[in-house]
Amino acid sequence: MQVSKLLPAKGPVFSFEFFPPKTTAAELDFWKAVEDVALLEPVFVSVTYGAAGSSREFSLSCLEHLRKKTRLEIVAHLVLANHSKAELLELVDRISQLGIDNILALRGDAVTQTRDGLCFAADLIHLIRKHHPHICIGAACYPETHPQAPNAEVDLLHLKRKVEAGADFLVSQLFFDNRVFFEFMARARAVGIEVPVLPGILPVTRLEQAQRIVKLCGAQPHPPLFQRLETLKDSPAEMEAFGIAFATAQCVELLAHGAPGIHFYTLNRSSASRTTVKAVCAARHLPL
Repeated sequence: MQVSKLLPAKGPVFSFEFFPPKTTAAELDFWKAVEDVALLEPVFVSVTYGAAGSSREFSLSCLEHLRKKTRLEIVAHLVLANHSKAELLELVDRISQLGIDNILALRGDAVTQTRDGLCFAADLIHLIRKHHPHICIGAACYPETHPQAPNAEVDLLHLKRKVEAGADFLVSQLFFDNRVFFEFMARARAVGIEVPVLPGILPVTRLEQAQRIVKLCGAQPHPPLFQRLETLKDSPAEMEAFGIAFATAQCVELLAHGAPGIHFYTLNRSSASRTTVKAVCAARHLPL
């Protein structure tokens, strides 16, 4: 089913992002995490694709197995960078043939233009919409501005192009300061972006991992969070508990301000996200 038809459902929804496992041990962790979050009845799970298609076959294999082994709604990531138009259409065909109706259309980190003149995520969205009108298309947004955008205004114009090209919903890059997200949403709505936006949340359980992730994705290391994590670096259990409590407070506030749901970056580990969801549901008196 198209995710866009599920997001207006009554009450908040939860979704979870995974990446394709590449080793036997990682595969065991992946399936354990999937089984755990499936019990929470997520609105969807998504599978990443690699910055420039670097994990293409892993991703497709992962999507196929998810489709066969679970009843979960799936969102397949698809990256524009380093692909021709023909290759992209072939990939969309393969995804559609698996019975997957949802694609998160991304440009990818590479800035090289494809040989067919495609350059931005909006170009990929337009291509999918033209050839596969039945597919529900998601796109990424950046509350703290895309690292390669010259400023927030230009970034917002690119986001509007994605929606105008046919994006049905948006998933945000992770962030740790809700004020940044609220300000971003006000600016997005002011320029006419009305599609649902799922805020992306990472429950931090390890300081070094969080530092590496924010550096890679361009998120800002929120001082109140990271300073406290620094004081707890010799107490892993306390650090994890604090990270989950911080993420829970983020989610509760986001939902109270009208977010349709929360998208969790799981890093293929379900425990922190699962615990956060349960805490959020308890705080808002929601059934699990």
